[in-house]
Amino acid sequence: MKKKRFLETISIHFFLSALLIFALFPIYWMVSSSLKTQMEAFIIPPIWVFKPILSNYIDIFQFRPFLNYIINSFVVAVSTVIFTLIIGTLGAFSLARFKFRGSDDIAFWFLSTQMVPPIIALIPYFLVLKKLYLLDTHLGLIMVYSTFTLPYIIWMMRGFIKEIPPDLEESAMVHGCSRLKAFFKVTFPLLLPGLVATGIFSMIMCWNEFLAALILTGKEAKTLPVATIDFMSERGIMWSQVCAAGTVMMLPILIISFFIQKYLIRGLTYGALKG
Repeated sequence: MKKKRFLETISIHFFLSALLIFALFPIYWMVSSSLKTQMEAFIIPPIWVFKPILSNYIDIFQFRPFLNYIINSFVVAVSTVIFTLIIGTLGAFSLARFKFRGSDDIAFWFLSTQMVPPIIALIPYFLVLKKLYLLDTHLGLIMVYSTFTLPYIIWMMRGFIKEIPPDLEESAMVHGCSRLKAFFKVTFPLLLPGLVATGIFSMIMCWNEFLAALILTGKEAKTLPVATIDFMSERGIMWSQVCAAGTVMMLPILIISFFIQKYLIRGLTYGALKG
């Protein structure tokens, strides 16, 4: 019996290790290629032991305004997440706490908008932003990204809010709090894990978005994903610099997720209530 359990444990660990290697290998390949010369990156069979160089990172910052692209992505993503979290949380609160005719249908309608390919709306977005003189601006891109992320935030936060007993808010209202004050004093602190988790996923969506940024921006508001295609030309693709740009684009989200990873566990909401 013990031998069978031992073999099962070994098999599970082997399977999980293989799955982890499969998931992390593309990241390793990208980072290692960013530290190779253009010739070394194309050698077959691949070079596993090499002298790392930083010239690819120097090139993307020295010969291109890559720092501006980082700032553009950061401004657009953070502004979108903050705006949509505020609006979306209040909207989710109304759908979770107030029962009216069609409330469940409205919630499902928000979810159903995620099933529509974003490319369908890009031409109308382009025409509207052109009329408003908001093409190639941070504000225009924030407005578009907000329409992408707001339904997702409303649906997610509605689930988090429904897990918190309304009795807590009613108790605060009995002691003189208004509905809104009870929400901010009682419900909002318990929602912090959900807010952080939802905000991180929304941040990733905005940070990695490519198609809308490609069509709706030019030079002024160009974001990191769009900037990576600058290394592709009729003469070929500079793969080492593309990998360097991809590594730079990956690092901010990776660092943020690492420091607040505990909030990504949805079960913390239950812990806050039980504690």
